[in-house]
Amino acid sequence: MATAVKVRTDFSAAELRRVAAASKHANQSRRLLSIAAVLDGIPRIVGYRRLEGMAAAASMARLYATVRLFVNVFQPSFKLIGKERDGVRVRKRYHPPATPCERLLATRGPRRRCAIALTACV
Repeated sequence: MATAVKVRTDFSAAELRRVAAASKHANQSRRLLSIAAVLDGIPRIVGYRRLEGMAAAASMARLYATVRLFVNVFQPSFKLIGKERDGVRVRKRYHPPATPCERLLATRGPRRRCAIALTACV
């Protein structure tokens, strides 16, 4: 039977986010933020019990696929409209927060059919 991967417990998710913010390397920051998300998300979604075995791994894969769809399709996010440079200061302008599903429904043309099919599934 496969063994569980041990996770270091000397850093909390908040500390990992702080280290990621101070890092000057984008790849390192991305990895630290993803580990912090896992540390925050696993207990929130699954609970604090230890899961082992192939059946648990398959269940977790299905759960993460569902959570990924929920976050990527139905969670609102800001999208950048443009940047304006005023000397050294850069001012960024954003669209109002909207879900990717709402953005897709607001489009016209061929992607409109895809949006209608998506709403029929939900």
